[in-house]
Amino acid sequence: MRVNIAERIKQTPELASALDNTTQLLEEELGPSSGGVAAEWTFNDDDPDRPVFVLTISDYTGKVTTKFAPYDLRNPAQMQIRLHRLWGDLLQVRSNKQVEKLKKLVHELEVE
Repeated sequence: MRVNIAERIKQTPELASALDNTTQLLEEELGPSSGGVAAEWTFNDDDPDRPVFVLTISDYTGKVTTKFAPYDLRNPAQMQIRLHRLWGDLLQVRSNKQVEKLKKLVHELEVE
C-alpha cells in the first residue's frame, strides 16, 4: 500500500504516532489487495472543537473518504470496524465499475 501522510501530520509527533497503529490495521484489512491501494492522511483542525483526521483510500476505480476524531484512533476494535467498512465502500465502487463495464459489453454484443 502506498501511504501519503500530510507534512503537517509528519511534523507533529503526537499526530504521526496516532496514525501508526491505524495504518497498520488498514494494511491488515486490505490483505493481499494492499498493493493496488493508496492511502492518504490529512488533518483538519478548522473547527478547534472538533479536529479530525481525514483518510482517503483509492485504487484504479475510484476513492472513498472518512473522518476520524483523534480519540477514535485510540480504540483499535472500533477502528478495525470502521476501516473494514471503508474498505467495503471502495470494493463497492470497484464492483459498480465492473458491472457498468459488463453492461456496456453486453449492450455492444446485442447491437451487433
